[in-house]
Amino acid sequence: MQQDSQLLDFIFMLLKNELANASLVIVKGDANYRQLLGDVYDALHLRHWDFTTNIADIVCYLPLPMVALRTLKSEIAVDLKPEVIEEVAKSDSSWLTNGQWGVVQLVA
Repeated sequence: MQQDSQLLDFIFMLLKNELANASLVIVKGDANYRQLLGDVYDALHLRHWDFTTNIADIVCYLPLPMVALRTLKSEIAVDLKPEVIEEVAKSDSSWLTNGQWGVVQLVA
């Protein structure tokens, strides 16, 4: 276990050093978006953020600005306004999963 922890610390240090030279992180795709938000399976179920949760509060661990580009293909989304959720849900009941809708989200 100690070696695993040391390896992760080393990987995080390398990543932090690499990102220090960047001015923007671009995250593309459904799977990468879910990882960005930290959605993980626990012993009982997949944990989701509330759709209205501010994305900046979730990705505050990133040391630089980030833009997320994503086609909605799973029931995971954040930083959406309640009125937008209501309007889209009225026009398309499977909007979260059918791949016909997407988001571009910037955290500066």
